[in-house]
Amino acid sequence: MPILRGKAVWPGPSLVIDTDSYAGQFERPITAFVTGEFDDEFTRSDVKAMAKVFHKEVGKVNPVKGLLARGLEFDDDVPKVTVCSLYPTPGMSNDGYGHHYQVTEDQPYRYPAYFSVRFFLHREPTPKQLNLIKQRAEQFAARGTTYQPPFCIVGYRILYERIVIKEKLV
Repeated sequence: MPILRGKAVWPGPSLVIDTDSYAGQFERPITAFVTGEFDDEFTRSDVKAMAKVFHKEVGKVNPVKGLLARGLEFDDDVPKVTVCSLYPTPGMSNDGYGHHYQVTEDQPYRYPAYFSVRFFLHREPTPKQLNLIKQRAEQFAARGTTYQPPFCIVGYRILYERIVIKEKLV
């Protein structure tokens, strides 16, 4: 009989912001606007501009500095390491042709709808940090961007993902 070894890996938590709009239009700018930080993937000028707005409005001392971690994102099935990613939104689905809808009995779930943004974190934010993040996210949503008209935030979640690794000697 083969020997199975199991090991559970708990990466750091993530903060997920659920919205009513496709988040692929704004996941990087909202990250910069809310945290004042961005990584090497954020080369667009609008992302850098959002980080500047953060520092202008919040001040030189960043209360959430160092909170973001790097996580693995699969963009078009290509893995890359970044501080944020799109994330599936509960209760929403995609028909496979880019049309999104609310899941109902008449319209069952088919494919993930990415109306959420996931921030990879080193640790859970403090209540004060979480309040700042929420406040900034609401401001960003009300402003919209060049690519996205104003939208609504519908919720926030702290996500803990458990990765189970099994190996089998062969």
